[in-house]
Amino acid sequence: MNDQYNSQDLTRESTEQMREMGKKAGKRLIKRVASRAMKWLKRLLFTFLKQLIMGILKALLAILGPWAVVILIAAVLFLAILESIPGADWMLGGGARTAEMFALDQKYENEYKQLADDSVKEINDINAEPDWASEFQSIIKPSWGIPAALARYSIVRTEGQKIIYPDSNQIFEALKPRFHYKTITTDVERWKTVTVCCPPDGGPCSTTITYKTKPRPAHKVLDWTWTPYGDVPVPSLKKYWLGNETAEQIKFNEGSTNPEYYRKIKETSSENCTTTVWYQYENTEVNDLKIPDLKEDEARLKGILMNQGVKEADVPIIYQWAAATDPSDSTLIFYAGKFEGVNLNDPYTNYDNFLMDYENNSVPVDGWVWPVKETTVVSSGYGPRWGKLHTGVDIGGRKWTGSTIIAARDGVIVRVYKSTTYGNTVFIQHDNGLQTRYAHMIDGSIVVSVGQKVKAGDPIGRMGSTGKVTGPHLHFEVAKPKYWGDLTRTKELKSYDPMIFIGRAR
Repeated sequence: MNDQYNSQDLTRESTEQMREMGKKAGKRLIKRVASRAMKWLKRLLFTFLKQLIMGILKALLAILGPWAVVILIAAVLFLAILESIPGADWMLGGGARTAEMFALDQKYENEYKQLADDSVKEINDINAEPDWASEFQSIIKPSWGIPAALARYSIVRTEGQKIIYPDSNQIFEALKPRFHYKTITTDVERWKTVTVCCPPDGGPCSTTITYKTKPRPAHKVLDWTWTPYGDVPVPSLKKYWLGNETAEQIKFNEGSTNPEYYRKIKETSSENCTTTVWYQYENTEVNDLKIPDLKEDEARLKGILMNQGVKEADVPIIYQWAAATDPSDSTLIFYAGKFEGVNLNDPYTNYDNFLMDYENNSVPVDGWVWPVKETTVVSSGYGPRWGKLHTGVDIGGRKWTGSTIIAARDGVIVRVYKSTTYGNTVFIQHDNGLQTRYAHMIDGSIVVSVGQKVKAGDPIGRMGSTGKVTGPHLHFEVAKPKYWGDLTRTKELKSYDPMIFIGRAR
């Protein structure tokens, strides 16, 4: 029974195997026939297209001439190349974008600019010297070019004609600065009583000094700032006040750094003694004598962009687009790889400048050289001008725009910044206790940085008209600071007529 069953089973399996083999053979035959048919159709289509293109080219040659055909082919190839470049339609307006779309682009850019300005308004509430506040805002303000680049990135990746813009506020939430404050509890107000007693017989006088202090209310001071590019530590400074300052003096943080800065409030005499009471109070604020440094963190910005949907391989493209859109943001220019290895903590330094090749062949006279290479014209001297003291000399004029500005004496760069009044400015501290100050230079022309040592005749920048000026010139000052590296405004220091020092080198 089992033998019979096994025989039938084997017969059935053999039949099934033969049927499967027949199906597979049939499929292979069909595939082979279809493949040959497709090859034949491709050859037929290629021949047809070849004849069609040749016919069109012959017709164009006959109608337009050979050069017109060459230009037409070049135009087609150029459009094909543009089609392969991400963002070419955005950059060049390729015909696919309407006027309405461009208007929407502009609307978004304006939104981004406003959000960037709003993100640093908090600094306006800090008691600090205005130029310091302006410089600090420029360091921490996020580039509006980043969201503009992200919007462009979204457009490039959008299929079809429907443009999907990212939400402006959502992007800026990830970019806007975050401010950290520390609480100050150590400030006091202090009364100093000085009693001087002189005996009636004319012997030596004795002096007794006593102090009375009272704690001041705790208050907060900006400690550091988070930015998308890295952290910015903000040093603080204890200043001493007399209690009779104006609101403007307090707002501009014009207290003294001298702990012996007191105001006499009372003086009394009795018999052989005179008692004088002096007063001061302390207030710790941001150190507006020094511009904070940005501690760059490229990984942070890269992470922000990737969280916004940018592929890691595309991050450099965002840097390049953003830097091209907002060229004032030197940090992004650094990330874009245009100035590799350069310290961009000083945003007014342009190290890609022809002055780097400048040869110093100046011959100092008593250690001094004339601070402008191309001209010795003094357009305005030191002294009273328009009801105020003009604390320097103005050299040059419109004819000498772009002239090379050089260090007037050996020294160390102690400040490089942009002022609303002085424009792009450099301070140099000299070993004789004096400082020279150079103002109104062209944007991007400064080739020195804080801490750098310079020789008399070394290039600093180029003559321009930044700040409040009536035309291009160098405003040059010589001042006597209270201490080495003092950044106090010249009008509050002892200033000298610069011609006393540089006149012989003219």
